[in-house]
Amino acid sequence: MIGGPQARGGNFVIAVALAPASRGGSVSMHTSTEVGMFMQISPPVDAFPLRPASQYLLIAGGIGITAMRSMFYAIQARGDASVTLVYLVRSRSEAPYMQELLAAADGMAHVFVHATDEHAGERFDLWSVLKEPSAGRVYCCASPTVIEAVRSLTAHWRASRVHFEDFAGVDPLGGDASPFTAVWEPTGQVIHVPADSSLHDALTTAGISVPVSCRAGTCGTCRVRIVSGDADHRDVILDDAQRETQLTSCVSRGHSTITIAPYADNNTGFPSTEQLT
Repeated sequence: MIGGPQARGGNFVIAVALAPASRGGSVSMHTSTEVGMFMQISPPVDAFPLRPASQYLLIAGGIGITAMRSMFYAIQARGDASVTLVYLVRSRSEAPYMQELLAAADGMAHVFVHATDEHAGERFDLWSVLKEPSAGRVYCCASPTVIEAVRSLTAHWRASRVHFEDFAGVDPLGGDASPFTAVWEPTGQVIHVPADSSLHDALTTAGISVPVSCRAGTCGTCRVRIVSGDADHRDVILDDAQRETQLTSCVSRGHSTITIAPYADNNTGFPSTEQLT
C-alpha cells in the first residue's frame, strides 16, 4: 500500500497481517523487523490501478483495506468524484486504520464500517450497495468469499466497471496440472515443464530469470509474453484482453507447446505499469 496521510516525503506505508499459516513473509515482518531497520525493496508495481470515474464504491474486507485506503485518499485529494468505502471486519478491534478513515470522511467521501460481532455474526448486505448499477466503478479487495459474492452481485454491471484484487491467490499445481513444453523465444531454449512444477520454477531451473513476487497469480510481476500456443490461465489478475498476449508464469501453464518471451519495462525490468492499466 502506498499513499495516505503518512506517505509523504518519499515514504511508503504498508500493512502486513500476521498469518502464521502463510509462506513465512508475514511472520518474518512481525518477528524479524525493528524500528530503524534498513530494508531492500523492489520498485512498486501498480497491478490494481485506480481508473477515472465520477463516483466510486470501495469494498474492503479485513487486511484488504491496504489497497482501499490508498484509493480512498487519492480520490478524496482529487476532489472531483464521490467515494463510499465499505469496510467489512470481524471486530472493530481488528480493523486497521478504521479511526483514521472515519475521521477523514467528508461531504464527498463516506466511510461505513460493518463489524460482524456487532450484528450477531450477520454479514453485511452487499446487495444494498450493488443492486443499482451506475456509471461509477466498484473496487473490491477482500477474502475469496467476499470477492465471489461481489462478483455474483455485480453480474448486471458492466464488467469493465468492477475491479478485484485477490490476496489469497491460487494453487499453481491445483486442479488438472499436466506436463507441457515451453520454448523461450529469445534463445530458442526448450523447457519441459512437468506436472509437479510451475512454469516459473521450470524457467528458473533452466537458468532463465523472470521476476516473481506473490507466486499465487495475484500481482502480475512474473508475467511473460505469449508468442504462440495456447495458455491455461489460472491467475486472478489478468483480464480477457490481457490473456490473449500475456501469461503469469507462477501459476498458469501451457497446453502441449507454448512459445513465450520476456514481458518487461525496459527501464525497470518489472512489468510495465502502462500495460498493466
